[in-house]
This record gives sequence, C-alpha cells and structure tokens, in this order.
Amino acid sequence: MSDQVERYSHISVTQAGDTRATVEVTHIEIAEGFDPDTCCDEREKALIGMIRSYLRPEQAPDCLIRRLRHVMADVCAEQQLDSTRHEGSDDGTQEIAH
Repeated sequence: MSDQVERYSHISVTQAGDTRATVEVTHIEIAEGFDPDTCCDEREKALIGMIRSYLRPEQAPDCLIRRLRHVMADVCAEQQLDSTRHEGSDDGTQEIAH
C-alpha cells in the first residue's frame, strides 16, 4: 500500500451578532486506499477478490470484443461517409459515394 494520505478540510464561519463569530474547522485524513489483508476477514477478502475479477478481468470477454469491433467499424464508416459528404461540387450540391 502507498504511504500517501488524502486530506480533506472544511471551514465553516457563522456570524452571530456584530461581535461574535463561530469558526468550525473539520480536518480528515484518509489513506489512499485500504488494505483488505489487515481490514477484512476471509469472507470479505474472498468477496473483494470476486468483485475485482469481475470488474477488472485479465482479458475482455468475446461478446465485448465483438461489440467493440462493431462500434469501431460503424465509427470508421461514419467518418468515411462524412468526409465524402464534405466533398461537394461547385454549385453547392453534394455527392455521396456508395
């Protein structure tokens, strides 16, 4: 784990009358993350491990790869179509290649 610490500060000033003010300062330090090995029991560690493997797989599932390829093909086709549309003739009309 990292030794970095995140600090949050909040200052609230409230005026009560002409001569008195209340100042509250809240200061909280939170470590960058928590260490499951020191903070969790075995059941919680197993649950964290399952969630991590689900949210951060070592490789993407086939269905996701297929969807990404489909989206990229659509985006590339749109970009090609847009560049073709911008190549209009001198009379202001546009030709679209099929």
